[in-house]
Amino acid sequence: MEFYKMREENGPIPSTSSAPSLQIPMSYIHRHGLTFLLDNVPEMVFIKDCEGRYEYMNAAALASLGHERDYLDGRTLTIFDLAPKQVADCIDRLDRRILSNNTNVYDAEEPIAAYDGTTRWYSGTRIILRDEEGAPVGLAGVSRGSPWPSVKKPCAKAMPLSWK
Repeated sequence: MEFYKMREENGPIPSTSSAPSLQIPMSYIHRHGLTFLLDNVPEMVFIKDCEGRYEYMNAAALASLGHERDYLDGRTLTIFDLAPKQVADCIDRLDRRILSNNTNVYDAEEPIAAYDGTTRWYSGTRIILRDEEGAPVGLAGVSRGSPWPSVKKPCAKAMPLSWK
């Protein structure tokens, strides 16, 4: 909100384009704009609390786990409610390691065991969300599929992660 307050104080930005402006109410953009953007990117995006309960997952993240966009609506779910146990174990272990190390992870290669016994690789960034005092309150992350082929190998042997 600080950005919008700053913009209001500085006045409107002059238009440099002759293109017609869109007539979308700002309240709609505030409510739906970011969700609309995140639901239309191929990367998997999530926000969860420190106990692993998802506050948000975009359409790509839910689809990667076989769920519809509105699957989380009104529910309190963890990865164990959304994915097969072996996949959930890998993701939970990764998140717990990040929180216990108290360090954000950027462009990490993440091996995740798939339900068919292969290990799929993802490149991901996970950021620890903090309260005003700096205490961790959750994680936000973005993952994208890796160009590396899947390999037939259990997740436990694919760990530890190779951090860049």
